Amino acid sequence: MGIVEFRDTTGLSEEPSLFQTYVLGSPSFWFADGAIYELEASYAERHRQVEADVILYVGGLETSRYDPARKGKTRDVVAGMRKFEERLRARV
Repeated sequence: MGIVEFRDTTGLSEEPSLFQTYVLGSPSFWFADGAIYELEASYAERHRQVEADVILYVGGLETSRYDPARKGKTRDVVAGMRKFEERLRARV
């Protein structure tokens, strides 16, 4: 099983056979203006489906909201994960 953080998620889109299972926890898909979506799209152009199991999880409260400690809005991690999940499911 591969435990993957965002910085390593490119392994999933560029060399998914590296592990049989990927676990993505609270992934920051918004990082770098959503670059992970471009990586996934590039992979999809070359491959019919991902040859690995992908487990995604995120806290239900990881949505966009005002955070006084940050003096601004937080990112919507739930929406980003759902978008990535939809893209992966479309490849099955």
